[in-house]
Amino acid sequence: MPCLDCGRPGVRRLCDDCKAGRERRRGYADERGYGPDHRARRAEIQEQIDAGEVVYCVTCPTPNQLVGRDWDLGHDPRDRSVYIGPQCWPCNRGHRAAPPR
Repeated sequence: MPCLDCGRPGVRRLCDDCKAGRERRRGYADERGYGPDHRARRAEIQEQIDAGEVVYCVTCPTPNQLVGRDWDLGHDPRDRSVYIGPQCWPCNRGHRAAPPR
């Protein structure tokens, strides 16, 4: 399979050079809203999950669905400086429609 950007053969999706270039264009994690405050808030929620507390996805509130699964700390889509809370991957990454507010 060729690289999707440069066409170099024998790579999965992107060659290392093209992947690094895409990351540089996206900006650093801090620039995208994933800085120290985000990491600290996420760590607090992960501690709650690890301690067995009931933690809900803020979009599809099913109890304990985040235990043992990948999850994201969701941002408000209108203001990335505001966190809305933990979300399962499908909800955070746009694979499920959010309920109206």
